[in-house]
Amino acid sequence: MTGKFSPFVIKALVDTITGGAGNDNASPIGIYRSGPKIEQFFLNCGLDMRIGASSRIPATTDFLRRVANHPDGNAEVYLTRIIEQVCDPRNYLEHPDRATAVREHLNKALGAVPASVFETVS
Repeated sequence: MTGKFSPFVIKALVDTITGGAGNDNASPIGIYRSGPKIEQFFLNCGLDMRIGASSRIPATTDFLRRVANHPDGNAEVYLTRIIEQVCDPRNYLEHPDRATAVREHLNKALGAVPASVFETVS
């Protein structure tokens, strides 16, 4: 994985896309998404992700790692789409405070990324 997409960035994306473990009593950073909703999330980003027989968090982590190292060289394009989608405030109409939490969580992870790669999420 390149330095642009450190494990911290991947983990932050997993946290915000999945909403965390279903058996976790902590409030999700974003919104909890079931397996089919995670697949739909990625389809909305133009990416075909299948959870298959895996659990949704490991499947999302593995998929994001593959995207970050995509052989076509467009990892930045794909990850930018994912970040824009997960930060879209329309996803959080019922919980607007979570939209802010998602942006803050991602900005912390992206803070170590060179500014030439991404601007912080606004």
